[in-house]
Amino acid sequence: MKPFALPAKRFRAMPLKEKARSFSLASFCVLFIFFICCTAALAYYNFSFKRLFDASYLQSDAMGRMSDLSRAIAAYESAPNTESRQQIESCFQNGWELFNRFPDDPRQQSEELRMLKTAILRTYATYEKSVQELFRLGSYRLHTTDYYLQYYETVEIGDYIDTYLEQMLQENLREGQALYRTQSRILHIAPLILAALLLLSAFVLLHVQRWFSAHLLSPILSLAEAARTLAANQMDIPDVPVCGSDDEIGDLTRTFNRMKDDCRSLLTAQQEKEELTRELYEERLSHIAAENQLSAAQLAMLKQQINPHFLFNTLTLISQTAQQENAGETGRLIQQLSILLRHNLYDRQDRVTIRQELETLYSYMYIQESRFLDRVAFWVDCQVPPEDYCIPTFTLQPLVENAVSHGVAPREAGGVIRIKIALRGALLRINVTDNGVGMDKAVRGRLNRLEDVPAGQNNGIGVVNVARRLELLCPGSRFHVASWPGLGTCIRIELPLSWAKRQPEGKGDSPS
Repeated sequence: MKPFALPAKRFRAMPLKEKARSFSLASFCVLFIFFICCTAALAYYNFSFKRLFDASYLQSDAMGRMSDLSRAIAAYESAPNTESRQQIESCFQNGWELFNRFPDDPRQQSEELRMLKTAILRTYATYEKSVQELFRLGSYRLHTTDYYLQYYETVEIGDYIDTYLEQMLQENLREGQALYRTQSRILHIAPLILAALLLLSAFVLLHVQRWFSAHLLSPILSLAEAARTLAANQMDIPDVPVCGSDDEIGDLTRTFNRMKDDCRSLLTAQQEKEELTRELYEERLSHIAAENQLSAAQLAMLKQQINPHFLFNTLTLISQTAQQENAGETGRLIQQLSILLRHNLYDRQDRVTIRQELETLYSYMYIQESRFLDRVAFWVDCQVPPEDYCIPTFTLQPLVENAVSHGVAPREAGGVIRIKIALRGALLRINVTDNGVGMDKAVRGRLNRLEDVPAGQNNGIGVVNVARRLELLCPGSRFHVASWPGLGTCIRIELPLSWAKRQPEGKGDSPS
C-alpha cells in the first residue's frame, strides 16, 4: 500500500467544506508550533535576565534602605525623641517588606546567595533587637556608658548587614556574567536554529499544499478541461471520472456528465430536425403542418440549450476560489450553480412566474458577481407583484448573460446591468440595459430581424433564441434591441397582459 493511501481515500470522501477546513487547520498548526518555539526561546532568555535584574534591583534598594536606617539611628543618637524613634521603626518595617521579597525558590539562586540571605535575615533581626535595647536605655534620657556601648554595637551590626548585601550584589554580578557568556553562545547558534525551524515549517506546508492540490484541485482542473473541450463543440468526449469522490465536486462532475449527454442528444435531434425539414419541403407538405412540427422541435431544443462557455468560466472560478478562500464561499458558489443547472436542464414548463425566473436569475448573478468581483453590478427593479405575472421560461438569464459576456466583460472598467419590469398600459415591459461596449449597426440589425448569427460568432445567439421563443409562445409580443458602440445596449420585451397575467387557480393553466 502506498504511503498516505488510507488518508487520501478518507480525504476524497470528505465534504468540500471539511477538506478546506483540514487544509487550513494543518497550515495553522505548523505556523502555531513555529510561533510557540520562537516565543518559548525568547521568554526563557528574557526571564533569565529579568531574574538577575530584579535581584540586583532589590539588593541595591536594600542597601539604600540600610543607609536610611543608619542615618535615622544617628539622628536618634543626637536627639532621642518620639519623631526620630518612629522614623527608625518605619525604616525597619520597610526593610522587612523588602527582604521578604527576595526570591525563595532554590532553583532561582545559588547556594551562596541562599546562605547570604539567611545571614542577612538573622542579622537584621538581631539589629532590630539591638535598636530596641537602645530605645530602652535612651528612655532614661541619660547617656550612660551602657547606652554608648549599645549604640556602637548597633552600628557594628548595621555594618555587618551592609557587608552581606555587598557580597550578595557581587555574587549576583558573577552569576550575571556567567549567564551572559552562556546566552552569548546560544545567540550565536540561534539564527541557525531559527532557519532550520523555518525550513522545516516550509517543507511541511509545501507537502500539505501538494497533497491538498492533488485531492481537491486536480478533479476541478479535469472538469474545467472537459468543459473547454465541450465549448469547442467536441461532443464525443468520454465522461469525466468521478474518482470516487462523494463531495460537492463529485456531484458537480456527475451533473456535468449528464449535461454533456443532453447536449449530445440535442445535437443529434437538431440534425434529425434539419433532415426532416428538408424532406417536408421536398414533398411540398402543408406549410402550416410543417411550421407546427418545426416550432415544436425548436421549442424543445431551445429550452434545453446550455452555454458551455459559462459553465467553463464558472468551474474555473470555483478552482480559484478553492485556493484563495475557505470552504464557505466555494460551497455557496456550487449551490448557486446547482440551482441554475437544475432549472436549465429539468424545467419543462413553457412559462413561469416572474418570481421563479428571478430566483434562477439571482443564482446566475451571484456566480457572475463572484467571478468579476467589483467589475460587474446588477440592479433588479420589479415594479409588479412577481407572483401575479408570467413570462416564457429561460428568458431573463440569456439576456443578462449576453450583457455580461458581450457588453460589460470586454470593458476594462466593467459596468452595470439593470433589469426593470413594469406595466405600460396593456403591456408588461421588460428592459435589460447595460453600459458596456455596445454593438455596431450591422449586428443590431441582425438581432432585430432575428437573423441567424454567422458561424464562428457567439454574440447574440441567446438573444435571438429568446426572441424566437417569444414569437412561438406569446403571440403579439414585441422584441427590440437598441445599442450604440461605446455607450451600451438596451433590450426591450413587451408582452400582452392577456397572456402575461397569471390566471387564478382552476380558471386556466398557471405555473406551479
